[in-house]
Amino acid sequence: MNIEIADRLLNYRKSHGFSQEELAEKIGVSRQAVSKWERAEASPDTDNLINLAKIYGVTLDELLKGETEDDKAEPDKVTAHVKENFQADEIENITEDEKITGKKVVHIFLIGILALMGTLFWGFSGQFCGFALSWICLLAIPVYYSFVEAVHKHNADCFAYPVICVVFQMITGFLFDGWSWGWTAYLTIPVYYGIVEMINKSKERE
Repeated sequence: MNIEIADRLLNYRKSHGFSQEELAEKIGVSRQAVSKWERAEASPDTDNLINLAKIYGVTLDELLKGETEDDKAEPDKVTAHVKENFQADEIENITEDEKITGKKVVHIFLIGILALMGTLFWGFSGQFCGFALSWICLLAIPVYYSFVEAVHKHNADCFAYPVICVVFQMITGFLFDGWSWGWTAYLTIPVYYGIVEMINKSKERE
């Protein structure tokens, strides 16, 4: 898709007061898909174009081929408006990311304290191999952090799945003497990321 159509889609969305997430929900696609349309990195399919035209109250020709008569009278203003709104979007996204990052720091701090307390309590109790195995409680930190990241970005690729495999091997090894077969959990890692990649590509095509 060319940049002119991308700018037009961005302009229509902003003029109707929709955020990327709000528009995505109305159409039934991901926010990333809307973002790619407006960056000219991908093109909406026919059904999505029809839905966009209905939402904006315009024809497909107006949506794809050009501006209205009023738009043609002041092309420079329209372009400047699109650029201004695009910059506003970027600032909004950065600000939101900073807020999310601040929350993550607090959450990671709290989960770190809980993980450390769990490690010490388990270790000193002497149950289930004591300190020899209780250290896996600390792995809750990267698991939690990556889970929050995956939810925030709507991308399971961010999740620290290999850490889960480590936990599985340690538990089966120490508690069930499963060292000879617990390692097979690592074989599921490429399967996991393969499935995630397929899902992500499917979203991009939307």
